[in-house]
Amino acid sequence: MSCIFAVCVDDLSEKSFREIYQRMPKDRQTRTDGHKHHIDKMRSVAAFHALETGLMQYENMDYISQTIKISYGESGKPYLPDFPEIDFSISHSGKYAICAVGRDGDIGADILHIRKTDMRIAKRFFAPSEIDQLEQTDDEAQRDRLFVQIWTRKESYVKFTGEGLKVDLSDFAMDPLTKRLIIHDRIFPVHFWEIEEPEGYIITVCCNIDPTKTWEYKKIDPNHD
Repeated sequence: MSCIFAVCVDDLSEKSFREIYQRMPKDRQTRTDGHKHHIDKMRSVAAFHALETGLMQYENMDYISQTIKISYGESGKPYLPDFPEIDFSISHSGKYAICAVGRDGDIGADILHIRKTDMRIAKRFFAPSEIDQLEQTDDEAQRDRLFVQIWTRKESYVKFTGEGLKVDLSDFAMDPLTKRLIIHDRIFPVHFWEIEEPEGYIITVCCNIDPTKTWEYKKIDPNHD
């Protein structure tokens, strides 16, 4: 079973923040220190806690965070050199940070707070079929939800491949009927799992296998001893 672990930064006490920060690898601490705003530091620490929680579940070990090492591939995709059979993907938005963790191949995950549709962004980054879907959706709330669904699909796929800025987001789209990824009229064998959790947010995971039978969502308490 693969899992998305979510942490609300409002639940993160200063004591827990300091304790989790001290368990982070030095490079992760440096990345956290580089954030200008405290909320971004909180999200960074919360995301790491979601990762260590996932590893403790999969490896059935206590305080595994003391030994976590995060390395990066040539394209920048993070991986765990000490746990090559486990893949993970971190994301955060608003008050939430998440980490998707699993053993079933590559993972890409993205969370985004539902917000008002920005057609300027859509026309810059979305495929023509996706722009058509938005323009044909009359209900404003449904259109806003669709906009975030499309965006998180793209971000999760980019994280899945690890290609980052090398990928033109307008080159691919998910077929709304088959739920399969289409790139230049070719269907690619990846799957998407979408949930509207927590309330007001959408999480999308891109993965290798049918996610409906393998994924679950858990909100965790960052202050739990």
